[in-house]
Amino acid sequence: MLTRKELNKKISGVRRSTKAFRANIQMLLIECAAHAYVDGQTTPMAQLYDAANGADRLAMAKWAQKFGFSQAKADGKFGLIRAAVNDAAFDDGDALIEYLTEHATSWFDMGKTKSDIAKDVDIAVALMALAKRCAKAKANGGKITAERIAVTAAFKELQAAC
Repeated sequence: MLTRKELNKKISGVRRSTKAFRANIQMLLIECAAHAYVDGQTTPMAQLYDAANGADRLAMAKWAQKFGFSQAKADGKFGLIRAAVNDAAFDDGDALIEYLTEHATSWFDMGKTKSDIAKDVDIAVALMALAKRCAKAKANGGKITAERIAVTAAFKELQAAC
């Protein structure tokens, strides 16, 4: 096991590499936006999205839609938002890059906050936790009440709430 000092050093290293990672993604998103704007190519945006496995790709997709002239599609590709291209008035890709570098929100600020995540409810995770709790109670000799009518009524309430 790492000492607390070694652990803190490793965590600091993650902080530094995360900062560099975020900056690299931001720069690449801006470059991909310029390609979408100048020549209508959204393939670079899709390639960056695919390459960033482990990052907040939902935030990247939101950024692409708001600033990058691209919209994520259900098939994993990105489509050009022609109306956004037509409404923009940049002389060239470099002018767009300069503008986005100064004014675009950072992609990682477009994701969910800890507070947002805490508000979310994942039914499957909650049911798995309940199953584990029941298994533990059963193993320890506890009583598990599962009256069919009451469970059915509770499930209907759950469905109505969702």
